[in-house]
Amino acid sequence: MPSLPLLFVLLPAACIGQEAPLSSLDSLPTREVRQDLTIGSLDHPHLAFSRIGDLSVGPDGNLYVLEAMDAQIVVVDPAGQFVGRIGRKGAGPGEFRSPAGIGWIGDTLWVMDAGARRVTYFLGGEVIRTQAYPAVPMGPGENLAALYPLAKGEYMGVLANTPSTGDPAGMRPFPLLRIDAAGVVKDTLALLRESYPLRIRIATSTGYISTSPLVHDFPLHRVSRDGDQVVVLDRPIAEGNLNRTTITWVRSSGDTIRVRHLTSRPVPISDRQWEARIEERFQSASRSRLSRQDYLRALRRPPSFPPASGFVVARDGRYWLAREDILGEAERRWVALDGEGKPLFEVRLPRRFQLHEAMENALWGVMLDDLGVPWIHRYSIL
Repeated sequence: MPSLPLLFVLLPAACIGQEAPLSSLDSLPTREVRQDLTIGSLDHPHLAFSRIGDLSVGPDGNLYVLEAMDAQIVVVDPAGQFVGRIGRKGAGPGEFRSPAGIGWIGDTLWVMDAGARRVTYFLGGEVIRTQAYPAVPMGPGENLAALYPLAKGEYMGVLANTPSTGDPAGMRPFPLLRIDAAGVVKDTLALLRESYPLRIRIATSTGYISTSPLVHDFPLHRVSRDGDQVVVLDRPIAEGNLNRTTITWVRSSGDTIRVRHLTSRPVPISDRQWEARIEERFQSASRSRLSRQDYLRALRRPPSFPPASGFVVARDGRYWLAREDILGEAERRWVALDGEGKPLFEVRLPRRFQLHEAMENALWGVMLDDLGVPWIHRYSIL
């Protein structure tokens, strides 16, 4: 059986959409936000969160919180009151080994269980289907990133290759694949390209270490709420004086729906910011076998930050794009985009705040306190 790299020769599906005009991310109106709800507890039996892996607002308006370490979904109402739990640790129906993500296809909640290599679907809190990850044939040095559910029992996955020595930038494209439940690759939805690497491979005296660089611009990709579209955010680091971020909507059938280009002024990386990132990396990786000298020798320092550092598909049909993640700054700008990707306005949120979900006038996310305890915060948009 041929290995998956042969998919590189597949022709892209017919483009049925149109390219929207250029839109600027600079000089947008700013709307104020106010934190008006915090959910969590140090002693509540169900709201003392240990590690929040994901959270999402359901069609019923309740908040579904993935407690990864406790292998359960905690359901909380819009006022922050405990409603109930879904699942528990185990290998049986409706149980999880190592849940890694949650999402919705219509009214159906899906839970991606990386430990059990399966996805479980719930409707009204009850199990309606459990689907094992398909066995996809791999070639040498290949691996398939986490599979995300699409409609009709299919999956989206990224084909990755282990970087080789002398290939620090990994300039080869990464196919974004549509895979059916039997493990058959049905289509290449997009080819993801990066300018600065997501992974680099470094030779040491004891072998090779594959690690991540300080800054990378690998495209972000998300699945729509109905499971029938994939949204790709291409965010290359600018080498000149203009960032060009591109959003592409692709139907799971492979047809491109539309494309929008966003421009912005690059934010240069200063010597101080670069040194701060290096220091942060080695403080968090103190047990690594990788020496500081070897790591720095393998790095490429980009001239600026990637134009975007996060992307959220909101329940209300909007999209939220995080601007540059600048170490040392207390806040990060988030831009609201309408359903066709047109910038509307921006808000400023704490840099440590991880946005997971957005409604028309409310932003939900997680922030760790100084002891590393997660708390859920809601910010209202004024």
